[in-house]
Amino acid sequence: MLGYYDAHLFIRGRLQWLKRADQHDHKEDTVYKYEATFILSPAGEVFETGKSVLKTEFTNAGVIINKEEDKGKQPLAYPIRKNDAGHYLFFEIEAPPASIAAIEKNLKIKPEILKYLFIRVA
Repeated sequence: MLGYYDAHLFIRGRLQWLKRADQHDHKEDTVYKYEATFILSPAGEVFETGKSVLKTEFTNAGVIINKEEDKGKQPLAYPIRKNDAGHYLFFEIEAPPASIAAIEKNLKIKPEILKYLFIRVA
């Protein structure tokens, strides 16, 4: 059984290892392909606002949009912010990892966007 001090050293070492791995994971100039899925509020005016917010965020971050699909309004498995349905948008984009992190940070505070997911493809 590990004592408090041993557990502290283990966790501290693990965090330092993660920081080092993150520093060498990517270069700043490298551009990767991502698939991004967004669930927006289904109300008409709120959806249009959310869509324009997304495009503005992509433009400000220097993201290249290769493909955009509107999947339409679909029911949700569970309510999200008192919504039983969501409007799905799918994008194939190219961007550096730093810009994806900045976009994620900005999207967390947008009320129009219920959920989002970025997946690195290549």
